[in-house]
Amino acid sequence: MLQTIRTFVEGMKQRRRGYILAVSSILGYIPMPRAVSYVATKFAVRGMMQALQRELAMDGFGETIGASTLFPTFIATRKELMDLLSELSFDEKLAVLTPESVADTAIDGMLRGYSSIYAAPFFIRLFMYLSQLLPSALSALLIGTVMGDVPSLMDRTKKTD
Repeated sequence: MLQTIRTFVEGMKQRRRGYILAVSSILGYIPMPRAVSYVATKFAVRGMMQALQRELAMDGFGETIGASTLFPTFIATRKELMDLLSELSFDEKLAVLTPESVADTAIDGMLRGYSSIYAAPFFIRLFMYLSQLLPSALSALLIGTVMGDVPSLMDRTKKTD
């Protein structure tokens, strides 16, 4: 992702205009257990885009080259994921958004010049905000309450009997 952005930013700098939208996840803010690798990549996207925004501003392009990060919740794009969420009863706990609604939110946020765009219902944004403010023990308790007894989503090894 970084190399792709760097490649396109050079042309944007020459034209003195452009826009970059990187897709992270609400899990770029919430350190959700059972999805460690996924969470790590989403935190990385968040940090990369914050650094890029500051770099563009330092180089005099802060007003002419936009850079936003989209933080959606679950998007109904893969049937396997939707089936898993349903099996774990997560579809009842989390808002699953349509690709169209996420795209509308992203475009609206870009047009408004938001550096961070949240495609999530209010209660998820509140949860995200609280997880940042609360002491880590309380935040972990809050996350654990939402997660419940969820099996690891990271275990890709096949079990043999």
